[in-house]
Amino acid sequence: MLLGCIGKDSYGNKISENLAAVNVNPLLEIREDRESSRCGVGIFLKERVLVPEIRASTMLSMDWVNKNMSEISKSEILLVEGYFVIEKFDIVQFLVDTFNKENKKVAFTLSATFMVDNFYDKMLEISNKSDLIFCNEEEAYSFAKIRSENMEEVAIAIHKILEPRNRILVITCGSLPVVVSKFDYEKNQISTLIKTEVPELTGEQIVDTNGCGDCNIFFSSISKLYLIISCIFLRNSYFFFFLLKILLSLKFFNKDFALIFYLIFILAFVGGFLSQFIQGFELDKCSKAVIKSFLLICFPKNLISFF
Repeated sequence: MLLGCIGKDSYGNKISENLAAVNVNPLLEIREDRESSRCGVGIFLKERVLVPEIRASTMLSMDWVNKNMSEISKSEILLVEGYFVIEKFDIVQFLVDTFNKENKKVAFTLSATFMVDNFYDKMLEISNKSDLIFCNEEEAYSFAKIRSENMEEVAIAIHKILEPRNRILVITCGSLPVVVSKFDYEKNQISTLIKTEVPELTGEQIVDTNGCGDCNIFFSSISKLYLIISCIFLRNSYFFFFLLKILLSLKFFNKDFALIFYLIFILAFVGGFLSQFIQGFELDKCSKAVIKSFLLICFPKNLISFF
């Protein structure tokens, strides 16, 4: 589901309709005294700029949240966009504390360097209560207050700033490897470190997702709640693309089959990874569950009993 606020207008209707069309429950407060927020997108060749017009989206009320807590509490993971900290920190605190008390997962995205620089204490408070933290390299530098070409050092600095917790930190670095880490606070060292190469693409292969953000690619494939931890997804993608390359060499396997094949892989990743992650299993086991789920969907169970 998506929690937010819209105006009673055509833009608000489009937001609700498009969310419902991709099976996301639009849990949206409707304000008659404000118009829905919107964003202008300027595009030139492969470049683009976003110009947001913030209106009703900042008007979500605590009373409305309280009235809908029974529906909100049905979620197993809460994703907090860092931008929301600016206007509605009280609501963020309340929801994060509620999910913590119910032993449910909290994910947090640092969103932008100016958020970290100007609202550091608030960003730190929510980060300390989060099980998953997403950021890019510049946001990581700002949070860690150090700069290094070795992103493992930056990840360690962030973990040491935060209070002890069994959390996953995801740092995306553009075309450089994605860094996923967990920290052992008793041994004062990284306990899990995954660096995943980002496949090189040509200009023609790049499709701009219009600022949707890394952590959203993770969560849209959850229920659409759009990142399946991008580094873990890429790690398992090697298995998928290797198999796809073999199948595409077969005459009967065309692009339509490839699309179906890809959708099955996404389904397997969502079901496989999250079913294990929510139960608290280690990343390696969560990652292996993707391949097993994929094979179970594609082939009769008795063919992979050896797995």
